[in-house]
Amino acid sequence: MVGRVEDIVFIDPEDLPDGIHELKDEIEAYLTY
Repeated sequence: MVGRVEDIVFIDPEDLPDGIHELKDEIEAYLTY
């Protein structure tokens, strides 16, 4: 996992709706590609 992703996405995934959580995963996958 790239450290920058954690700096950008600092919200607890459990606090987010499933749709947002999935979007977060897609962003992480894109940035770490």
